[in-house]
Amino acid sequence: MTTFLVFTVLSFNTAAPLNIIIDNQQKAQISAPLNWYGERQMVFSLTDPLGATRKKKIKIKVKPVKDPPQIKETNMDISFNEDESYSVNLNYYIQDPDTPIQNLFWEAYDYQNLNVDINYTKKILTISGESNWFGSEQFWLKVSDADRQSDSVHVSVTILPVNDPPFFKTFPAIDLSIQNPRS
Repeated sequence: MTTFLVFTVLSFNTAAPLNIIIDNQQKAQISAPLNWYGERQMVFSLTDPLGATRKKKIKIKVKPVKDPPQIKETNMDISFNEDESYSVNLNYYIQDPDTPIQNLFWEAYDYQNLNVDINYTKKILTISGESNWFGSEQFWLKVSDADRQSDSVHVSVTILPVNDPPFFKTFPAIDLSIQNPRS
């Protein structure tokens, strides 16, 4: 004669994002959502066919996994007019589930005709071109955490030409001598 025991979850912290499934072999499968970690307590119950029940409080601990930072934008295309600049708040383009945004380090590299500045306190990227320069250029933008895990994105910049007003390079010296026609 086979005896069937009933295995159930009586209670657990409803704020817990854990998923609990008890399969037909009476095994509990517990999973957590992506990037969640922490501790939760649950009460499991085991009941035999005659109604005898045993309850057990169990602490479940999900350990954190070190995740690298991720840049949300996979393709950054930026354009602006010559002799102007373009600024963007980098905080809007990053996610890292286990490192606060203010603790991430940004760097830009592989550019020639551009001026690329990163304000590390405010996480503001400012791009401009050399004076009167226009054209297209690309550079790499990289974000790293304290564990040297990183992500990079290729940034394409197009600086549009503007019609600059004419100007004199040098004005020749002119000697104006007035001649008296009566002499």
